[in-house]
Amino acid sequence: MPCVSVIIPAYNRAHVLRRAIRSVLSQTFTDYEIIIVDDASTDDTGAVARNFDGPLRMIRHEVNRGPAAARNTGINAAIGGYVAFLDSDDEWMPGKLARQIELLDTSAKSFGASCSGYTVIHPEPGYSWERRLPVGEKWTRYLLNNGCDLGPGSTLVARRVVFERIGMFDESLRRWEDWDWLLRYVADRELAIVPEPQAVIYLSPPPPSDNVRAAIPRFLGRWQGELRQLGPTRYRRLHARLCFELAMSLFHEGSRIPGLLRVAQGLWSWPLQRPRAVRVVFDALFKTHFVLRATRRIALSEIQSSLDSKKAP
Repeated sequence: MPCVSVIIPAYNRAHVLRRAIRSVLSQTFTDYEIIIVDDASTDDTGAVARNFDGPLRMIRHEVNRGPAAARNTGINAAIGGYVAFLDSDDEWMPGKLARQIELLDTSAKSFGASCSGYTVIHPEPGYSWERRLPVGEKWTRYLLNNGCDLGPGSTLVARRVVFERIGMFDESLRRWEDWDWLLRYVADRELAIVPEPQAVIYLSPPPPSDNVRAAIPRFLGRWQGELRQLGPTRYRRLHARLCFELAMSLFHEGSRIPGLLRVAQGLWSWPLQRPRAVRVVFDALFKTHFVLRATRRIALSEIQSSLDSKKAP
């Protein structure tokens, strides 16, 4: 029986899935199985996965059910004591599993899951940066204040039994399902953090606006009690943040007027926006890169050097 079940949900990812699978096969920790959940792809995703040898299983959905359902299918099929998640367009550093499994194995049982830092690769050439995670946070407050910047889709490792206690991913959410699960988890258990980057996340276009629009009332409705405990303005601030995200999806789809209406709705909810938030929306609307230019960048050669390293962590 493998120690870890690595779950890779995939939908029309034939062009990038090889990279994700190879990064798992290159791990210094080798006691794992790989479960690819093909969420009713219409491209060659299944054929790409079947070309790999090794401890790999394929499960296919006959209809597209979304990332939460794909992850749940993988969890239900897993036989490892731990489950680890990797988005099909991302990849892992060679020592990632070893580092996080060692942390969880040697920590108190109150730590049922771990996230790590990560490196972000932007589609615009030359824009890459690291996200190192803080340690010792009050995670419910952090996640509601700052959003889900822990990268759980590609950094989360959890004891399989945790899902029996916390529950599975909410399949009614096609956006923020990982954020929602982490909030439920940190309300009950402690989160073990590896601050340094252990995954590489390749930014993709914004999600479909319909998915974001449908998720806003459900997500806010579920967490409004916790938001109001943080202060009388927290609900309005988060509502504004989610409106801005919906606006960016609409801008990406070419729906400028509906997007601007969502920006106005967000400003009505919370007009005291940070300048960075306004610049992010401005960049999405006008296809500019003011926020990127202000971001501390790291060279792609540094990232590649880390990926090629075979040293144990």
